[in-house]
Amino acid sequence: MPRSRSRRKPTLDDVIRFVAHNGIYHFFYHPPPTPSFPWLLLTGRKHRERKENHLRALEDELHDLYNFISLTEELKEQAAENAFLRDLLVAHSIPFPAGVPAVRKGYLAEVQVVGKDACQCLKVTMPDLEPWSSSDTAGVGQTQDQPHPHRLHRTQVGVDFVLSLEQHCLEHTRRGYPYEPSGHAMSMQGILLAGAPETLHEGSEWETSAAELDRLFELSGSLGLEGFITPVQGWNRIKSHPQFHELTPIKLEELKQTLAENMKCFGFGSIIEEDVFDDLLSRFI
Repeated sequence: MPRSRSRRKPTLDDVIRFVAHNGIYHFFYHPPPTPSFPWLLLTGRKHRERKENHLRALEDELHDLYNFISLTEELKEQAAENAFLRDLLVAHSIPFPAGVPAVRKGYLAEVQVVGKDACQCLKVTMPDLEPWSSSDTAGVGQTQDQPHPHRLHRTQVGVDFVLSLEQHCLEHTRRGYPYEPSGHAMSMQGILLAGAPETLHEGSEWETSAAELDRLFELSGSLGLEGFITPVQGWNRIKSHPQFHELTPIKLEELKQTLAENMKCFGFGSIIEEDVFDDLLSRFI
């Protein structure tokens, strides 16, 4: 009598292939095969594959979008930095390298020394046309300047206001040696004097970057000490006040003179105590 062939014991690989092909439910319960069962397995497998491919495509799109946003922000930063460097070259009378386009005349502000001795001050005339609109330079969290009934929103008004509060620092901001640090590098006068002639007298004139002054107002949040505010920060607070549109030129001049009497300098630029500033501001707005 012939011996029956012994049945081979299934290996782990056999079990894995069976489960992958038939599903875990069929492996444990062995339901009777039906005509629709293979079709359901095929449909489920295709659905999972489409889902995985769709998720993979979304992830790739998200990654590409993130790279695009990062590249766009980097290009914006580089464009702003290039414009800033061009303005610095012009302000310090440094010639442009070959192949680099020069900055238009409209980007520059005129600076003039007015008065003598203790009454000496700097007068700045901003260009009539801005090099770019405020909506182009406004970043996240910044808003475009709203027109003021008396046009007090203009950068020219802010520059005049800040220079009036920094006037008492002019004598010690300008050192006998041009390269000697004054401690006022981040003040408006310090920026203006960086491009000034070596010898200053009444009527001295030079040009500086108008965009650099605009940028000083934008960066004012990183300046100053705790409990004190700088003139630039003070002007930004005035402009952001809810009743700023009610401020008249006469009231602004009175506020400017009152604040100037309370400004102090400890060797690092003109400042005023924050509580004092808020109290004085509340009297005029």
